[in-house]
Amino acid sequence: MQTPAPFSASQAAFEGFRLTRTQPMAVLAWGGVWLIGLLAMGAAMMPAMLPFAEEITAAAGNPDALSAEAQAAILSAVWYMAPIGLVIQALLAPALYRAVLKPEARRFAYLRVGMDELRALIIFVATAAISFALSFGGDALESLASQTIGSWLAIIIGTAVSMASIYLAVRFSLLAPRSVNEGRFVIKSALDTTQRLFWPLLGMGVIAGVMAVLVVLLLVVVALPLTSLGNTNPVAALALLALVGVGLAMVSTVVWAPFALAARGD
Repeated sequence: MQTPAPFSASQAAFEGFRLTRTQPMAVLAWGGVWLIGLLAMGAAMMPAMLPFAEEITAAAGNPDALSAEAQAAILSAVWYMAPIGLVIQALLAPALYRAVLKPEARRFAYLRVGMDELRALIIFVATAAISFALSFGGDALESLASQTIGSWLAIIIGTAVSMASIYLAVRFSLLAPRSVNEGRFVIKSALDTTQRLFWPLLGMGVIAGVMAVLVVLLLVVVALPLTSLGNTNPVAALALLALVGVGLAMVSTVVWAPFALAARGD
């Protein structure tokens, strides 16, 4: 019996580019799903944001220039968008995992609606809740430390929270892909693997993240001509929106695919 090749984090980091090259139509289909999700998120946030549209535009990204009501509207819009974003990820991530782990299941661009997607949604909601609790608790502790003891302690707390967030992100990174690969919740073996391969997985994630930034920069260069025309040309505006969807699909592929490959086995 042939022994499987050991996991190579440096090679796995580029799995997203291989997948984009070999499955371009699937990536385009995932871009369409992202586009639908973006439109749905825009529709969800519109009721909260529309009354303050002029104020938000005039603020030009400066939160201090916004009224308390406008800031509350933005926060509520984020809460309206978040569930849609999680659902879109729960549809797309299993499709991408299948493309890496089960390439023969290529019909419908690997997209399904079933138990794999439900399990992925549960995992994403749980990890998002843990991340939010850690971030919210860290911000509260930073504010308290800054007001009572000093900024030096707030910096230490902020650094510790950031390190804890990175640690948990790596430890949870194989829960969803391995669950899709095995068709059931796989928690213990996934956590065991991320504990054993923590540093290779972290390095792989950093490389994939850098590659994703490069993809974004390339897409920004491509989108610049469309951006200048988007305000006056509806065709250019639609093309820009489609490019955003495809860009999100490409970035998702570059970031998620390495962890799907890592979930294939020890």
